[in-house]
Amino acid sequence: VPSMVDMTLAGADYSLGVDQEEGLSFVFSGFEPLMPHLVRTLMTQFNRFNNDLKITQASRYNRIMEEFKEDLASYTEMPLSYALADRTLLLRPGTHAKEETLAALGNVTLMSAAMSAGELVLSRPMQLTALAMGNLDEHQAGDIVDTVVTGIQWPKWLQVHEGMKGEVEYVSKVVKPPRPVEVRAVSPRANDPNDVIVISLISGVMTVESQVNLGILGRILQNVLFSELRTKRQLGYIVEGGYGVISNVDYITAIVQGSALGADGMEVAIEGVFAKQMPETLRKMPEDEFQGFKDALVESLIEPPKSTGAEQGHFWYPLKMGGRCFDYNAQSLKYLNSSLVTRKSLAAVWNDLVS
Repeated sequence: VPSMVDMTLAGADYSLGVDQEEGLSFVFSGFEPLMPHLVRTLMTQFNRFNNDLKITQASRYNRIMEEFKEDLASYTEMPLSYALADRTLLLRPGTHAKEETLAALGNVTLMSAAMSAGELVLSRPMQLTALAMGNLDEHQAGDIVDTVVTGIQWPKWLQVHEGMKGEVEYVSKVVKPPRPVEVRAVSPRANDPNDVIVISLISGVMTVESQVNLGILGRILQNVLFSELRTKRQLGYIVEGGYGVISNVDYITAIVQGSALGADGMEVAIEGVFAKQMPETLRKMPEDEFQGFKDALVESLIEPPKSTGAEQGHFWYPLKMGGRCFDYNAQSLKYLNSSLVTRKSLAAVWNDLVS
């Protein structure tokens, strides 16, 4: 849109997201004097798009569809990325494989795409969450938020579900496997010589204690895995391990990609690290080395955001959670600096996780 291009050239920026799970998202940034006009212009264009179902030219729609299909039909990433995507398919309800998404594109038309924002998002009840940062005063920030909220127009063609009720889902659901699950899949990359193994140990719903304990264990695991499987045994050119979170569930993971050994052999090697090298490392690790891992986690918790995006993410998560967990890092630091975090306590946590 030419009017939006002119705004970005003047030093403003924006993004607009429409998602059935996340709802509508508007992000505005730039010089303070430009903000009111930027917001009004984007809301005007957003409403214009939703109200005029024929505004998108067929040639533009066809070009976008072809790019989308080409992306879904190609496999240019490392095999590791597809193994991680398969793990997400297992754990996150509502996710779909590239093949499923590609097949569903056959049912999409220019008209259904133009109506999607209205039918899938605007027709449903929504709840406002807003964050303002920078040199806007409270009154200006409130005016901008109000402009967005009151500026959304419901298209005349839209059938709104009157009386629809529900609660905001602050936390995305994660599948809890009742027993170990193993997936074997052929690499989608033709003639790729690499095997990949991803082993993830699901801990449970994240707590202050689990974030600290598994955060330290993940850092130690990374060192042990790299030393044993990369440096000593040369099993893969990618050897990684550590702590991760999916939604509000935390886990420990180990990853190897390479052609020196098949996936079955790499799995045995990782399980050896889990069962032998990690317990031995925790038992024999000097106290000053263990303190170094604790100090590294402390630094990551107290390090201030280094960019606007990082600062936004720092505050957005607790806001998105309905105002919960604003003091999560402070509580983690308090626990981390207590006498409860020792090599012995982490050895017990590790034993419970792998048993």
